[in-house]
Amino acid sequence: MDALNRIFSCLEALDAAERPLSLTEIQHELGVPTSSLAVTLRSLVIAGYLHHDRSTRTYAPTILLAELGGWVASRYAPGRTTLAAAQAIAERTGENVAIAHRNDIRLQYLTFIPGKNLSPTIRVGTTRLLCRSGLGWALMTFLTQRAIESVVRRTNTTLAAEDLIEIGPVLAMVDTCRKEGYVRALHTIRTGYGVIAMPLRDVKLKLAIGVSSYAERLVTQEENIVSVMREVLAEHVQ
Repeated sequence: MDALNRIFSCLEALDAAERPLSLTEIQHELGVPTSSLAVTLRSLVIAGYLHHDRSTRTYAPTILLAELGGWVASRYAPGRTTLAAAQAIAERTGENVAIAHRNDIRLQYLTFIPGKNLSPTIRVGTTRLLCRSGLGWALMTFLTQRAIESVVRRTNTTLAAEDLIEIGPVLAMVDTCRKEGYVRALHTIRTGYGVIAMPLRDVKLKLAIGVSSYAERLVTQEENIVSVMREVLAEHVQ
């Protein structure tokens, strides 16, 4: 793990824990050499992003880190009506509901509402490849064919030869989403799970919203889930 990755990994570990952590605890989470980690933490303390409590030997984020990028939420967060729609869909279906936007060749989760007794949860900010996700296919409905081909081409430069993505199936899924207004993807990110996704024009952003659950549940409940999504979105957003 290089120095830059160590920095962000340290900050993410502290964020996930939601409490101060000792060097030993952070090292256990990251699995990097203690000497390198100590240098990274010391640098973050000197820069003012972490506070080191010498009495407890723990590290915690400072207000400087909390304020950094404070404008992001107001610019990229879905509008209130969109969030209300996502909450309503989650309540009526009992399934996970996520909202995502495009971040170059990847999608990034902006909102995640967990369903009833479902796992795994998805952390806001997590990214996935557009080409390998139902939410990604929904987001690509906003793109021209040439732009989609560019996304596939640039994605393939990051993949091993045996994992390369063919353009035909991607275009077919995007086309299905355009025609039907939604797309169902099964076992694309995690075996046994899937998502029913729809493109969504928020007040500010081009987004996609998806209901995710166990694959077999999505198959049997597809008609009902799609109906609920359309009804709620028509009422709140579109």
